[in-house]
Amino acid sequence: MSIKTTQMELSAYVKTHNKEDPVAFPFSWVIGEKVITTISELPHDEKAKAKNKRKACSLCGSREIEYEKQSCGFSHFICAECAIRYVRNVGALKRREMML
Repeated sequence: MSIKTTQMELSAYVKTHNKEDPVAFPFSWVIGEKVITTISELPHDEKAKAKNKRKACSLCGSREIEYEKQSCGFSHFICAECAIRYVRNVGALKRREMML
């Protein structure tokens, strides 16, 4: 197999596979035995109530509330984009800690 063939195969793989791990909810960030944060999807009726009350995402201000984030005893409504970003950032932090 030539180097060019290997590079072409790698390029095809990168184009067809998502570089980031899929995100699943509910999500919990636990260090030791302590739960730092949990994120869970709101039931459909709770999403509708949040929209009717004109609630906004605590992180970005979006009106598309879909998740509840509980951290340090506080509850926040957040959008799907922020929920996914939060989980991926925690994953990156965990990987960085493992490398140290």
